[in-house]
Parts: sequence; C-alpha cells; structure tokens
Amino acid sequence: MYPHAHFITGFLFGVIGWRFGIINAVDMFIIAAGAVLIDIDHYIYYIIRHKDLNPKRFWNKSAEYGITKEENERTFIHHLPGMTIIIPLLFILLFFSLRIGYIAITIYIPHMILDHLNYINKRLSEYHVVDIFGLKFLWNFAQESLFFILTAISMVLLYSAL
Repeated sequence: MYPHAHFITGFLFGVIGWRFGIINAVDMFIIAAGAVLIDIDHYIYYIIRHKDLNPKRFWNKSAEYGITKEENERTFIHHLPGMTIIIPLLFILLFFSLRIGYIAITIYIPHMILDHLNYINKRLSEYHVVDIFGLKFLWNFAQESLFFILTAISMVLLYSAL
C-alpha cells in the first residue's frame, strides 16, 4: 500500500482517538506519520539486499516487484510470526499508558491490515503502471477508491469535531 493510504488511515484512527479524548491533536499527526514511517524496514531490507542507497531506485524496484511478484520484500514485522509477538506487546502497553498504547496500536495494526489487503488485491487484480516524474506507481481502481473513502471519512470526522 502506498504511503498516502497509510497516512490517511493513521490520521483517521488519530481523529477517532482524539474525538474520544484518548489522545491530543498532536498525537493525530504522530499516528499518521508513524503509519508511514513504519515502512522504513522495506528500505532497510532493500539496502541490505541490493547494496544500494538510492531512494528512487528503491521505489521503482518496489513497484516492479508489485508487478512481477518475484520478490517478497516484507520483513519480520509484516509476517504472522512478527505480528504474533508485536500485537500482544502493544495491548500490554495499554495497561501502562492508554495514550501511548493507543498510538502504537493504531500505527501498527491498521498498517498491517492495509498491507495484507493490498497483498491479496495484487494477487487478484489488474494493476497499471503509471510513471510520475520518473517514479513508478501501480494504479488500481479498487485501491484508489478505498483511499478516497478513507479520506472522506477522515475529513467528515475532523470537520464534525471542530
């Protein structure tokens, strides 16, 4: 899933937590940014595997892997064994701090759900390559529709809270 979808989903869960008084307004943006930054493991994996620091080549290689399905770039935290360890630890964190636990859970769990839905969608759907300023993107109607819906829900919730 692309960073914009993770950002909006994180922001959506941030708005929900803010509306219920679990977190503050700054935390909404921490969750949104964290939902994107959690994917730094993909870049680290790329650097280790390909011995290449170039972020543009990393981005385009990732898009190519999405098309060819030749390589699985997911690391431990994106697989069932990693989730089996991390998710219980996040819920334990709730007992120590509701705010910090909520932030951690809403960064990790929705991110993993989106990644796995995207993984399934890539196996079942047709993607089209779009080149924007030399960066390759995989475009899929269902995925972009989901992004639009999440954005609309976030904006309605945020507007109704003001």
